Amino acid sequence: MGYSVELRQRVIQYVRSGGSKAEAARRFQVSRGRVYAWLSLPEDQLAPAKPGPKSARKVDMAALAAAIEAHPDRLQTELAAEFGVRPSTIHDARRRLGITRKKQWRYAESDPLKRRQFLGLRERYRRQGKTLLCLDESGFEATAQRPYAYAPRRKSVVGYRSGHTRPRTSLLAARVDGRFVAPWLFPGICNTTPFNTWLAHPLCPLLDETMVVILDHAAFHKSQRSRELIEATGVCLLFLPPYSPDLNPIEKTFGSMKRKRSTVLPCKIQGEGWITAAKNVCVSTHQPKSVVHSAQSMKLQQHMVTLISGLLFGLGLGYSQMIDPEKVIGFLDLFGEWDPTLAFVMGGAVAVTLVTFRFILKRPHPIFGGKFYVPTRQDIDKPLVIGAALFGIGWGIGGYCPGPAITALVLGSLNPVLFIVAMIAGSLAYKSLSDRTPPQTAPTPESRAS
Repeated sequence: MGYSVELRQRVIQYVRSGGSKAEAARRFQVSRGRVYAWLSLPEDQLAPAKPGPKSARKVDMAALAAAIEAHPDRLQTELAAEFGVRPSTIHDARRRLGITRKKQWRYAESDPLKRRQFLGLRERYRRQGKTLLCLDESGFEATAQRPYAYAPRRKSVVGYRSGHTRPRTSLLAARVDGRFVAPWLFPGICNTTPFNTWLAHPLCPLLDETMVVILDHAAFHKSQRSRELIEATGVCLLFLPPYSPDLNPIEKTFGSMKRKRSTVLPCKIQGEGWITAAKNVCVSTHQPKSVVHSAQSMKLQQHMVTLISGLLFGLGLGYSQMIDPEKVIGFLDLFGEWDPTLAFVMGGAVAVTLVTFRFILKRPHPIFGGKFYVPTRQDIDKPLVIGAALFGIGWGIGGYCPGPAITALVLGSLNPVLFIVAMIAGSLAYKSLSDRTPPQTAPTPESRAS
């Protein structure tokens, strides 16, 4: 409660006129300590103080910000001793500066050079359109304890936990595009045998040559059988630098699962399975073949979207008459009787692409896919020029290109059938020639790094 300046002046005048301090306290209904405090104040400081922290004004804010930037992990007590103020003063000043408490832990044994090399390789794989798949394992105790309790003040609550960490339950899982893939929960600790069993099924059937598998330097990750199982799928292997678990995103998922597990009841791993609280992931204690992973449903969605896109594409080709060879040849006859109607078809496609792709590519990944397949090469080489010229000659002579030719099969004409057969023969001929003279391959990210 704040007292007015007038009341304070009346109390002080009463005492200075000969009244006692105790009588002034009773007369004006204030405490005796208030009377003593007002009598010790100068006349210009009788006004009540405005609410809010005032102690932060005692600190040079610029000097404090510089001190925190130079040594971010100094305690508030250390800063308070340096600036000659209380720790609460440093706390208020830090809040005014917008400086929050934070810290990320890393192992002192980690090698900065190897970390930079790993990050460089990972970024190059991303630019090549590769999908990064991170895998790891984590152990869980048989029971989880509630982290805290509630009780009245001055009454303690005692919790009990077992001093034995066995038996444990292990979880093997992979993380791709922010989703859990092929989780397997099994009793005991992880070693080469369960790891290779998990690789053989269900993980390896989900891998393809467009992926990069990231894993740490655990001994059973480097066994000969493990390497054979992974490399047989055509994926690239990328090992984390030593003492760098923070570079594996699945580690954060495991930590979140362990924290949230303490809030899920019952807190035991037993029975037919265990439903975690993290990302609504259901993992089973049955054999790996019974694991239901999200990758299969994602592939089914991709097939459905592909089917619908093909139907729309074929409908558009037929409606725009691009399956009519005469219409196409008339459009390509620029110096004769040119038919510009198909220019509107191509112009509409280019306009839609220019407008929509600018917003679509800002998404982290497609709605029904793991990544965008965007061309990365920008050079113009000899095969590109010759291939484009041959394609234009064939298009101009026959009036078909691959998409409209396949769509024109529904018309029952013989010409698109002959075109497709000739197109397949030409592709096989090129493959035969290219096998005899293999092209020079671009250097891999590993060779560049070495």
